[in-house]
Amino acid sequence: MEVAINANDEVKVAVVEAGCVEKLTHISSPSLQMKAIDLLILICANDESLKLVSAQQELVTTALGWLKAPTTLPQRANSALLLANMARTDEMCEMFISRGLVSLLLHLTQIEEPEELSGKVLVSALSALRNLCLPVSQKAGLVESGVLDAALRCLRDSKWPHVHFKCLGIARLLAPLKEVCVQLSQPGTVALVCERCSPAEPAQVKIEGSRLLAGLVKYCQSEEVMRVVISEGGVKLIASLLDSAHLSLRNEALLALNLLAVVKDDGEFKTSLTDEVVVGGVWGVVSAGDSSPELVSNALTFLVLLAEKQWTAEVREKLVMLEGLTDKLDSLTQNDSQTVSDLAKQLAKKLSLNPT
Repeated sequence: MEVAINANDEVKVAVVEAGCVEKLTHISSPSLQMKAIDLLILICANDESLKLVSAQQELVTTALGWLKAPTTLPQRANSALLLANMARTDEMCEMFISRGLVSLLLHLTQIEEPEELSGKVLVSALSALRNLCLPVSQKAGLVESGVLDAALRCLRDSKWPHVHFKCLGIARLLAPLKEVCVQLSQPGTVALVCERCSPAEPAQVKIEGSRLLAGLVKYCQSEEVMRVVISEGGVKLIASLLDSAHLSLRNEALLALNLLAVVKDDGEFKTSLTDEVVVGGVWGVVSAGDSSPELVSNALTFLVLLAEKQWTAEVREKLVMLEGLTDKLDSLTQNDSQTVSDLAKQLAKKLSLNPT
């Protein structure tokens, strides 16, 4: 049955419609309860079956009860994962928060057990907390409840990449709040994010950390915070998004880099923003065949901003070495997008390339 449910979304819906969810919630045997929770996790992974399940308040009450009960940690971890799968709509998140789920999950993040077990428990609890951070209306209350504090603590103390991924996701979703930007810009926090996103970490961890820092730059509206991102090595991490297969992620990086590029010049900014990885990554967006006019425009804007700095000579030296620079700018001056065309002409002029 588990294999069939996992493999087929139609089976998930059919199982709910047949009343099996009610049967699963009434199982009392501890060993069978674990299997029931596993099946419910699979059922709730599908959007259509989740809609049907969400209307069943008995399951919600039972799932919360499993999390509260003095059962084994693996069972509580699975219960948290079930609740995470259920908390995928604003309505469900708001309902869970109103019923005290946050405090139960925060308690799970503080349990000290052997590393392998505590890592699994943390991932489940943090998965649920991350989903609860999605509704805009709930973000401030979650910060007040200590969710960001817990995420940063787990990011610092845990060695599990999957835990890091969830912690970074929580911080990114809460970053639009001013008080969160202030907390994330405290000494050492950006450096910790960069450390957790080292090349040895899984790619998804690095992407989540990059998006967090790009969001921090976007939402902070503070030169002081931007200087922290620069000084603690965040620019290269942001720029790593420029290689993403997802155009929207490239754009997140470009918008953040453009905001950093307008801050008053100093040595740290110069070193970070003119780094070959950063400049080369931005030029890669300009050169890529799949870049939209918006992406090309944002990339050219960054290069123009660099060319306007007081260190123009050094910038020019780096830019003129870029492969195909003159030909590409010459081509872009004829682009259908007037913005792209104007920016290409502007950059060519500042670099004294004079394309035809």
